[in-house]
Parts: sequence; structure tokens; C-alpha cells
Amino acid sequence: MLSLSKNILLVDDEVITNVVHKSVLNRSGSFGYIESVLNGRQALEFLERAITENKPLPDYIFLDINMPVMNGFDFLQDINNHFAIDHEKMKIIMLSSSIDPRDKIRARELGADDFICKPLGPPDLQRIFSDAEPQR
Repeated sequence: MLSLSKNILLVDDEVITNVVHKSVLNRSGSFGYIESVLNGRQALEFLERAITENKPLPDYIFLDINMPVMNGFDFLQDINNHFAIDHEKMKIIMLSSSIDPRDKIRARELGADDFICKPLGPPDLQRIFSDAEPQR
């Protein structure tokens, strides 16, 4: 079992996926918070609100690719160019059902720290939350 006090943001348009991943995270360790939003735009708004309200930013963002309003790739582009969000302090993990190697390459080019195929499981968490450097 992991023993962490990390903040997590889940970004996926499928509510049930967020519920399942939140459950997996809750069973694996202790976290400061686990929040979920439904698209990249809501994720940016969450981060901006946290900065404005002087609240802690997530340590890890689990990000889907295919979402309405703003997809995962657009989110990565926007966060890289956002003047107020220090995204270097966050680890962004693409969490997608895509098995297309081009998606993995693009995610890494845009700054994702890792790429995992859904569903998120305990072995993924062990690897992600270990002290090892993120896989880019």
C-alpha cells in the first residue's frame, strides 16, 4: 500500500471512469485530495481557481485524450503556454484507451510525463508514485 499525501486531478469526460479511477486511487493510499473534471477546459479552470484562491495545485494530473470542449492534447498545449500555472511541478499522466503509438509520441512531445492505457491499476500506481524519474 502506498503512503502518500499527494493531490490528484482526474480529467476524463466519462463520469464512471472517474469514479472507478478515484476508487483505485483511494484503495492504494492516502491523498490530500482527488478531484475530477470532465474536460481540459474544466481542468484549466480548476488550476486557475486554485491559483487565485491560493490552494494547492495537483501533484498528478491523469488526463484522457478524447474529450469534448477541450481534449487532452489541447490541454497540454494550453498548460505549456499558461503564464500563471507552473506545470513543471505537476506530473501529467495521459490515461487513455488509445493504443495508437502516434498518440503516445504526441503526448510526450507536448510534455506528458507518462502514458498509460486505461484502466488505471495498482501496478501503474506503484510505478508512477515510485521515486523513479517519469518516463518521457
